Amino acid sequence: MNRRYRETTHPTDDQIFKIATAAIAAFNAGYPVNLFITIQFYVAGLGPFEAQRARQCYLKHIGDWLRKVAHVPSCYVYVFENNPGGGLHVHILLHVPKTKLKQFHGRRQSWAKASGIPDKSCVFRSKPVGGSNDPSSKEYWRQLSWLVGYFSKGRAPGGPTDFGPKPRDQGIVIGKRAGYSQFLGRAIPRKVPSSERKEFVRAFLSGTIPTEAHHCTKRRER
Repeated sequence: MNRRYRETTHPTDDQIFKIATAAIAAFNAGYPVNLFITIQFYVAGLGPFEAQRARQCYLKHIGDWLRKVAHVPSCYVYVFENNPGGGLHVHILLHVPKTKLKQFHGRRQSWAKASGIPDKSCVFRSKPVGGSNDPSSKEYWRQLSWLVGYFSKGRAPGGPTDFGPKPRDQGIVIGKRAGYSQFLGRAIPRKVPSSERKEFVRAFLSGTIPTEAHHCTKRRER
């Protein structure tokens, strides 16, 4: 089935593993995710296909701006949810240089308009990732592991993945349920046994920086 029309009820273990390793890859590359954004497509009045197009367009505008103005690559991970209480929305973890945050927030309305997202009240929420002023701190890693766990909360209950917060129904999503930027995708290992993926995520969500992270990516100087 064409991915555009595919319906899913839960993020897979593989998707959760890739979100975790992408977040670590961003840190290892020198671009730690430091901004948590939520876009409420239900509040904006957008359906599933419109929401997927809007998400893609919005992140492209951000990526273009980051490369041209901030001179950094686009580093993000995202997950769609469609729970009964909140409706269709997307959570995004993103890197924006601290010196460019004010400019970044000033562009939101123009990017939203260009992406077909009505800038209504409560459509956009954003906040800094706790501890991101010092990404090498224990507090940052505690917050990052909590957020990746939060991204994983829609996993199937009673499944083989016994980590993170208690699973909660996050509804049916049409199209891509989770993803990451192309830049981070290059650092995600492809051939990792299922048991090792689960152990990696368990260690990460328990607040431990897994030693496997050093095998997944290499620290690069900016």
